[in-house]
Amino acid sequence: LGFSEPRSAAQRATELLAGEAAAADPVRQGRLQAILAEAHRQGGRHVEAVAAATRGLELLGDAGPADLRLRLGIAQALAWHADHQTSRGLERLDSLLAAQPGGSLGEACVRKDRGWLRFS
Repeated sequence: LGFSEPRSAAQRATELLAGEAAAADPVRQGRLQAILAEAHRQGGRHVEAVAAATRGLELLGDAGPADLRLRLGIAQALAWHADHQTSRGLERLDSLLAAQPGGSLGEACVRKDRGWLRFS
């Protein structure tokens, strides 16, 4: 939904973030912030995308699921790139890449997005 209908995805994620279920669960909030970040980026709202990814990372801290923290970090980097801050986005991806085990799915995800940022 974030790719095909970013406005609807952002609206729905915002509604869910306002609900009691999300307030009680930082991981759920982090997931919704990841959806919101991607929807904002797809919709051209890059500053809001960075803010959502950053909020999600702050909510999770070091305790959230590693794959979700990675997804939020990648969303943050892609949003910086979309906001004409490509070098900042690449630096973020480099720091994420350094933390990934060699040959892992996380490494592959970061490398894919890093290549896209570098050559787009």
